[in-house]
Formats: sequence, C-alpha cells, structure tokens
Amino acid sequence: MAAAKWLGRSMGLPRRYVEGIFAEARVDPRTEGRALGAERLARIRDVTTRAVGDVVSGNHDASVSGGEAMPVRLGGGARDPVPSFMEGLDRVFTAGILERGSEARSGASRREVGALESRLSEQRRALEAVAAKSASISRVANSLYGMAAEGIPLGGDAARGRLAANGARLAEEKGVPLMVVEGEKIRIDPGAPLQSVASALFDAAKRQSGASGTIGAAIARTEAELGRARGRAEEESRPGPAPRIRRRAWYERYRWFRTSDGMLAVGGRDAPSNSAVVRKHMEAGDRVFHADIFGSPFFVLKGARELPARSAAEAAHATVCFSRAWREGLHGVGAYWVDPGQVRRSAPSGEYLPKGSFTIEGRRNFVKTGTLRLAVGLVPGEGGHSVACGPPEPVIRDSACYAVIEPGGMEMADAAKRVRAELSGILEGAAGAGVDEFVRALPAGRSQVRESGRGGA
Repeated sequence: MAAAKWLGRSMGLPRRYVEGIFAEARVDPRTEGRALGAERLARIRDVTTRAVGDVVSGNHDASVSGGEAMPVRLGGGARDPVPSFMEGLDRVFTAGILERGSEARSGASRREVGALESRLSEQRRALEAVAAKSASISRVANSLYGMAAEGIPLGGDAARGRLAANGARLAEEKGVPLMVVEGEKIRIDPGAPLQSVASALFDAAKRQSGASGTIGAAIARTEAELGRARGRAEEESRPGPAPRIRRRAWYERYRWFRTSDGMLAVGGRDAPSNSAVVRKHMEAGDRVFHADIFGSPFFVLKGARELPARSAAEAAHATVCFSRAWREGLHGVGAYWVDPGQVRRSAPSGEYLPKGSFTIEGRRNFVKTGTLRLAVGLVPGEGGHSVACGPPEPVIRDSACYAVIEPGGMEMADAAKRVRAELSGILEGAAGAGVDEFVRALPAGRSQVRESGRGGA
C-alpha cells in the first residue's frame, strides 16, 4: 500500500493534510510503506507530530487554499493567508453561501433559457424541413414540365420512374388521386395536362413557403425572448453586493464586556470555552476571577496588573452572575481574583480535574458582590453592533441600547427573544442580530427584563 494512503487511513486525515505532510517531509506519497526506510519515516513522523501539535495547541498559521481553510501550513502551493482559522472558515463558508444563493436566484431563469433554446431548436428544424419540402415539390413540378415536353404520360412506367427519381409517387386515398412528395400529399387530377398538375404542385410549394414565413416570425420572437431570458439569467447569476459580514473580535466567542475603566473582561460559556479562555488567552499582567461556588466560569480581566477597585468589583459581579448563582437565585455569593501564575492547569498528583476546571494555588483576593443584575447591550463597532452582557453600568455606557435583566421569569430562549424585541423597538436595525447571539450572551437559567432604553454610545 502507498505510504500516503496508509497514513491517511490510519490517522483519519483528509487528503490535503496527507499531501501536505509528505510534501513537508520531502517524501513521494506513492512510495510503498515497506520501502520508506528509517530516515523518511522519521521525517514523516516529525512533520505529522508538529502539525497535530500546532492544531491542538492553537499555534495556527491559517490560510485558505483550494476553497478550504487550513489551520496550519503544510506543503507548498498557492495559499491566501488569513488572520485566524475561524476567519478562514468564515471566508470559505460565506463564498459557498453566496454561490448557492446565486444558483438559487438564477435557477428559474436558467430553466427558462433551456426551454427557449429547446423551442428555438425545434423551430429551426421545422423551418429547414419546410424549406426542403418546398424545394422538393418545386423540383417535381419542374420534372412534370420536362415530361410534358417529352410526351411522357403521367400514368406510365416512365413517369413513375421519373417521379421516383425526384422523391415523389402517385397514390390514392379513399378514391382521391394524390401526388406524395416528401410525405406531403397534394391532390391532383391525373387526367389533366401535365402543365396543370405541375401548376397544382407549384401552388403547394408556395403554401410551404408561406409556412416558412410564419415559422421564421416565430423564430424571431423566440430569439428575442431567449435574449431577454439570458440577460436575466446572467444578471441573477452575477454575484450581487456581498452581504456585509461583520468581522468578529476573538473575544466575541466568549462572554465579554468592558469595565468602567475600559478593561476587557472575557469569560467562559461552558467547560470547553472556560478551558480556552485560560489556556489560550490568559497572559502575564492579567487577573483571573472565579466565583466562590461550584459551577462558576473563569473570567480573565486583560491588562489588569494595576487593578482598579471598580473594575475588580465589576469583573467579580459578572463572574457570580454567570455562575450557578443566577440559575438558582443565590444572592450573597462572593468571588475572588488571582494572578495567572496561581492557576494550575493540571490536577495535584492522584487527583482528577474535570475539563474546564483548574487548580488555584496561594492567596485568593475576595471581592464582595451586590445583587444579581446584568445588562445586555448592542455595542457599536466596525461593521455593526455586537452583543455584550455584563454589569449594568459599563454595558449601558458602551451600548447604543440596552436591556437590564434579573433572575427568574422566562426560559433562556424566550428571554433572548424578549430582549431582542425590546432592543429592536429602540434601535432600528437591532433585529439584525440573531436570537442565537442573545441566547449566547444571556446567563444560563431563567431571566426577566426589568428595563430597557438607549445607552451612552
């Protein structure tokens, strides 16, 4: 078996990745596995290990190549670098959506074009058939003049042979004598002079020519319709203005808001995003917040080496509100903050640490929190508004419009619809944010809207 095929099947890798690995390792992918040798096997192993490690750790060098987003660079070939793997996926999926939309829009016009082309083809074949039949009838009529000049009677063998040579024959249906030319049956008087019979054939040829004119006019109409239909199909298949897709900031994948001091607070939504916030986005100089209750998210306050008391209180407030305390209506829960160096990503020896959990070592700096109360706001930014949720004061200040929520009331999805409806009534275009964006912003559990209005932005 070829080494590339074996690697792809063994590791479940897509073909593009396998080809990239072998290109990086400088190994012909068609080489038989048993013929690789230790040196080439080592190169393949090293490249594969590095690629998998980069993907898992988030050490991405993202690009778009061949209509596919790649988180890491493998092999050569044309590639279009993108700032992040997620943006690469957005670009690829957006292109696919636009293409399918264009196809859907132009589908009816394309079907119309196909029907008109088929009709035009049939009309042209009919015109050719009528013209050929008219020419054949005229040719037979001319042959009758020749027979008259030679004194050949119409009913004799010589006449039948002459007619057959021109694609014609004498026939009779229900006692009516006929001249049949190219399937066209023309009534004649066999006893009349050949010149009279020829005149009857010429009249039939003229009728065929008249039909040619009718068919020609129909062809002209069909060609005009076809031109218009092709224009519509081309217009519809031409990509219109691309829908304006707002470029999302990295922190919008998580819970987020900016404190009254302008510091960015980012928190996890669930166990995987909790883990991502700490592992990927926690840096020296940040502060890490956690509520003093099981089922709390981690919030990272960026650039908070010098931590203002107001920002600490707001980050602690958000951490508690997004914890189990909201769902169960537990007031009086506190929160604390620690330095990044106090967060351990592995459990102590002999213990198990669930996904999204971390071990905190050393002194914890507790912060008292107030009521369970949050604001959901539409924050203006480049390309549109983003949905933020956090302590009311900073969110209201940064938002174009807002809704203040408290625990209780409606289920999460219904509360999200209510918040969206409230904001849509305040700000034109607020409905552009989907319900799912509001669902992602709200804390888990029931919520009720207490007030809404225009913000300070």
